[in-house]
Formats: sequence, C-alpha cells, structure tokens
Amino acid sequence: YESLLVNKDSLRRVERIAVASPAAIDSCVRDVGLTEAILSGEIEEDLDCESFDFKSVGEGSLAEIAAAARRCIDRLKIKWTLAPDFPVWDALSRVYDGLVGSVANRLNAGFDVLALGSYANQSAGFVSDLDLMFLAEDSGPESAHEKQAQAFLGEMRELRSFGIPVNCDLRLRPEGRHGMLVRTYEGFSAYELGAMDLWERFALGECRTVWGSSRAFELVVKAAYALPITPERLQELLAMKKRIETERVTVKYRTRNVKLGVGGLSDIEWFVHLHEMRYPTATEAGTLHRLDDRLRQLARARLINAVELDALSEGLRHLLTLRERLALLGLTTDIVPENPDRLDRLAWTFGFERGNEFLAKHEHITSAVRLIFLEGIERLRA
Repeated sequence: YESLLVNKDSLRRVERIAVASPAAIDSCVRDVGLTEAILSGEIEEDLDCESFDFKSVGEGSLAEIAAAARRCIDRLKIKWTLAPDFPVWDALSRVYDGLVGSVANRLNAGFDVLALGSYANQSAGFVSDLDLMFLAEDSGPESAHEKQAQAFLGEMRELRSFGIPVNCDLRLRPEGRHGMLVRTYEGFSAYELGAMDLWERFALGECRTVWGSSRAFELVVKAAYALPITPERLQELLAMKKRIETERVTVKYRTRNVKLGVGGLSDIEWFVHLHEMRYPTATEAGTLHRLDDRLRQLARARLINAVELDALSEGLRHLLTLRERLALLGLTTDIVPENPDRLDRLAWTFGFERGNEFLAKHEHITSAVRLIFLEGIERLRA
C-alpha cells in the first residue's frame, strides 16, 4: 500500500486492473509473485508466447499441471489488461495445447487429439470450450480406445476443480452426441465415404493437431474439402447458419451477441470458411489456422478487396477483444450489457467516456462486417 502512494505507475496499473479486470483480482491473491510483478512493472516487460509454454510439466501430477496452467492464465489476464497489444490468443493456445498434451501424455493416449472450432483457429479465450475430436490408428479394440478417452475427459474435468476454466466439447465430432468418442482411421474414412453430412464436413474444416500423428489431420482435411460447394450445398449451409441465429439468439440481443449476433464472430468465421470450401486451392484451405492469416489469404487470392480485408480484420480484433473484456469484467455471457453502469465500465476499457459512444462504435463495426458477409454470399452464389 505504501508503495502505491509513492509510485504513480504502480497505482496506475492497480487501478486499471481493479476497473477493467475485477475477475482477475483473485489471481493476484493466489500469486504473490504476480502481485510483485504488477507493482514493479515487470509484468509489462516484453514477453513472447513461448513464455507461456509448459509442456515440460507433462509428466507431473494433475495438480502440478493445473498449477502451471493456472499460473500462466493468471499472468495472461493481467498482462493483457495492461498491454492489450500482447498476442493473448496465441499465448492461450499454447497453454491449452500444453494442458491437453500433458493429460494425453500422462495417460499415454493411444489416440490423436485434434482441435476444432475456435480452439483450432487459435482464438479460444479465457472462458472457452475446447472443441476436440479423437482418432486412433487401426489397432486395438474400440472399447479400449473409448475407455481411455473417458479417462482423458475425466482428467480434463478434474482440472476445473483446480481452478482451470476449460471445458472439453466433443459435439463437433462425426455423428455429434450420438457418435463414438474415438474412431479409427479406417472407421472415419468409411463414415466419410458413406454417411458424413455436409454440416459435419463444414465443422471439420477448422482443424489442427494438438497431440499425436499428422495422419489424423490429413484424413480430416481430406474429408472436409472432399465435396465441391454447389449452389444447393451453399444454400444448405446458409440455412443452417440462419437456424443457429434464430434459435440461439433472441431478437432483443441480435446486435449485442458478440459471437452469434449480426456482424459477430460467427459472420467472420462463416465468411472465411465458406470461401475456403468454395475455393480450396486458391485459399490453401487447411494449411492456415488463425483467422487473421486466413483473411489475408483471401485477399491474396483476390476473393476480397483491401477495404473488405481491413474491415473484417478490424471487426475480428474488436470482437475478440470485446469477448475477453466481458469475461474479465466478470460478465458471464457474450452479450454487450444493457445496464448503463456496466456499459460505461466496458466503454472505459475501450477508451470511451460513455457507454453510448462505445455502442455506436460497436454497431458501426458489426454493421460493416454483416454487409461484407452478405455481399460475399451473393458473390459465392453467382
């Protein structure tokens, strides 16, 4: 306390954390070293993403793995609050990969672990589900693979009791909730040839290897882009997106839902991936993971112009930042708050004095994203 009275920089850091990231204050209580780094300013020193890689803990106990991950996540919350240009999503991906790899290593997992969705495109945040899929070589009984997968999921759930805010979600795997937890390579290939739905191929298009063989990744990417996107198939996918928007987002929050609302993250993800499915060669589909890299590839392939690239890139940065700001403010949904006090506090974290000023900026960005999405769909239909 005395140091805050004489050190204005320390006071500035503490005040920003208290206002912008109240959900991160417990991190300082848990970690005295973190508090000291905040007061000294060390937390603002340059760090690269490799500073948050803890795969060397892979042979430790589950408690040791959790402690290493929690320390990384705690420091990332504070680091990003004070230095918002820090590549927090790249660093979080390293932490989550370390968690998944450490648990798989502990169990000597006989299957490959693949990331899907936002985890695959390396935009998973402080409070995100990790979308996963498991594939195994064509050896060993399926019951043994299933048992080991259950053990893996059990250990990942146990990490939550140690304060790690992650939840594994396997609903994007083939057949969704009704499918096996682990498929063999042969079984996956047979399913892809005979029964895979279009929505499943779409979901598999964002994929990367977290643990295991690259062979599994190759099989999944091949399946994801096996069918050309005809006008009929494009319409089928767009109908699914429309259904998601209407069933999972109330009309009241259509412009405030960061993920699924008008001009939200979903619009950018779908825009990018639909172009990849339509033009897999030009977009080098499956070779890039991060959304910003894939947007730039669309521009290189001349599928979008420079103005569209700038608007979509700005929208992506804004929406990802907004999602994390909401989480660190302790708000439990991906919805821009209506409460004036909460909106004003959120606005302050973006440098605005009043909530309505932030809201106008937010709606300007999301309207631009939505317009580009709709215009892009019309080009794909042509």
